[in-house]
Order: sequence, then C-alpha cells, then structure tokens
Amino acid sequence: MPKPRTPRKLLALKEPLAEPVLPPSTMVRGRIPSVGEDWVRFTQIETEKLAKHLDRAAIDELAGACGITGALYHARRANPISLSAIKVHLLRVSEVAEELSHCLELNSRHALTLVSLLEHECHNERGMKNSIELTRLLKALSVGSGQQARLYSGQARRQTPEYQVRCIARVLEPKGIKISAAPGSRFVRLVRICFEAMGIHIDPGRAIRSYLSHKDDESFTM
Repeated sequence: MPKPRTPRKLLALKEPLAEPVLPPSTMVRGRIPSVGEDWVRFTQIETEKLAKHLDRAAIDELAGACGITGALYHARRANPISLSAIKVHLLRVSEVAEELSHCLELNSRHALTLVSLLEHECHNERGMKNSIELTRLLKALSVGSGQQARLYSGQARRQTPEYQVRCIARVLEPKGIKISAAPGSRFVRLVRICFEAMGIHIDPGRAIRSYLSHKDDESFTM
C-alpha cells in the first residue's frame, strides 16, 4: 500500500480561479462575433472570388471555421492577457488539479467519502469508474497546465493572428491550396478575404510566415 502523501499547503486563491470574460462589443458587418453563432458572412463579391478556388461546401466550411476563430480573436482583444498572467493562471490550475486528484486517492483521509458522493451523484451504484476517470483527467490537466506554463516563456513572439491562419489552412490545404506567404499566392488572397470577413483589419503576411515557422509545433496556443 502506498505511503500516505505528505500534505502541502494549497496555493491561496486570492482571486477566483475561473475568471469572467467580457463579450466582444465591436460589431463586424452588423454582427457581434460569437463562438456559438454563425455570424461570418462573405459578401457576394467575396463569395465569387472564393468560388474560383472552392466549391460551395468548402466555402460553407470556411465560413464556419472563420466564425469560431474570428470570435476567439475578438474575445482575446476584449480580454487582453499578458503571457505572464496566463503562465501564473496555468500554474494555479495545475496545482489545484493536482490537489484535487490526490483527494480522490484511497490513501487520503476523506477519499472514501468523496468517492461515494461522486459515484452517487453520477447514479453509479457499484464500483469507482467515475472516480477513477476523474482522477485521471485531473492528473492530465495538472501535467498539461504545468507543461504549457513552462512553454509560455518562449512564446512572446506570437503576437499575430497565427491561430486564425492555422484554422483557415486546415480548410484550404485539403482542397489542394498550397500554404504560402508569397503576396500574390492563392493562399494569401483567400486569407485576406477571410480576415476581412472576420473583421481582422491587418495584412496576413506576418501571421502566415509565423504559422509556417511553427506549423509542426506539438503544442500550440491562441
């Protein structure tokens, strides 16, 4: 049987761990960007330009991808966060998740009570399947958050809409459109259309070059 774990002081949560966010307030073509709504609309001229390279289904798929990633772009602008603040938050989440996972281990004083409550609320009369799964997920969250926090020390360079380019590329590349940062390339022309529809009023060249540099990174954040 494993030795009892030596308790350590949990990081004091002076502020709520789940921080409320402000919704975007800037309208794009008469619509408020929202992840839960199909808010991106290509104009007739834009649709005609896209139709030279994509079929109707692909254009609809592109609009859906732009709706999600565009809303995330505007949400980030409405809720600016420094990399140092994100790193601190991830470390807090990592520690809390680790502490919670240990609470469900059977060598913890109150584990049996917690396990019983959890399984009861999940309407599971026998076994510990939900407790085992929750413990696994909490440990995964703890490890993942800690690893991601360490990566942020090297991500200050990502200040462009690189994530938006990445999502657009996921739609265009399978359609045979080569990813390129060349100003006159098909990819750049189509990304410009998408950026305009999403209300991102900057030239995508820098973001595309950044995406090409980090295209195969195992860990990527917005």
